[in-house]
Amino acid sequence: MAEGGAVVEIAPDTSTPLDGPNTNSWRLTVKNPGQRAGIVSGETAEMNLLVGQWYDLSFYASTEAPKNQHFALTVSLESADGKVVGARATLPEVGGPWTKYHLALHARQSASKWRMVITLAETGTIRLNGMTLVPRKNL
Repeated sequence: MAEGGAVVEIAPDTSTPLDGPNTNSWRLTVKNPGQRAGIVSGETAEMNLLVGQWYDLSFYASTEAPKNQHFALTVSLESADGKVVGARATLPEVGGPWTKYHLALHARQSASKWRMVITLAETGTIRLNGMTLVPRKNL
């Protein structure tokens, strides 16, 4: 995904695999962040995005040695056309060797068809693997 002059390369990556069964990662390289630069997961029809519901995201990320640069990643749950943002949160320091990250997203809008967008606000490369988003069970 590249908006407002952004230059992005997205490719499968097996050069530095995550240990275990999930060895295929996505390499996201932002050459110019423009207005918005990142990766879009496909439209999600398995579950509705519901106002007031919490969603828990987990994923693995790594950056390239020797720099092991760290980035702020913004995750949005938005309508299929990207015009309505149902939930958004930012993880401020993502990077280094493969690490598992968790992020809670609170829906402020509902949508029956939506997508997940992960964006980087600066230039650099990050690898992503094993993204899982699940609605939090009400207690």
